[in-house]
Amino acid sequence: QRIASVENAIEYMVRSLSRATGEGVSAVSLLYELSKVSNVLERIGEVHGSIFFLVMMMKRDEPQAAKTASELLLSLSFSEQNVVLMAKANYFEPLLQRLCT
Repeated sequence: QRIASVENAIEYMVRSLSRATGEGVSAVSLLYELSKVSNVLERIGEVHGSIFFLVMMMKRDEPQAAKTASELLLSLSFSEQNVVLMAKANYFEPLLQRLCT
C-alpha cells in the first residue's frame, strides 16, 4: 500500500503495461497485487488508459501476463464505467455478464 501512495506510482505502472515485454509483465503482476487493496483497485480504474492497456495485455502471447490482466479486469468490473471502457476496448465479457444477470 505504501507503493501505491507514492505520487503517480499507479500511473507509471499503467504506462509500463504498454512497454517492452518484461516491463509490461512485471507491471501487470504488481498492479494485480496492489489491486487487492480496494482503494488502490479504484485508483487503477481511474487512471486514463488503464482498462485499454489491460485489455491489450490480455491479448499478448504471454499466458501468465494475459491471465493476470484478465483477473485484474474482472476485479475492475465492479464499476459500470470500467465495464463500458472494457467494451470500448473490445472486451465484452463483463458487459455480457451484467446483461445476463
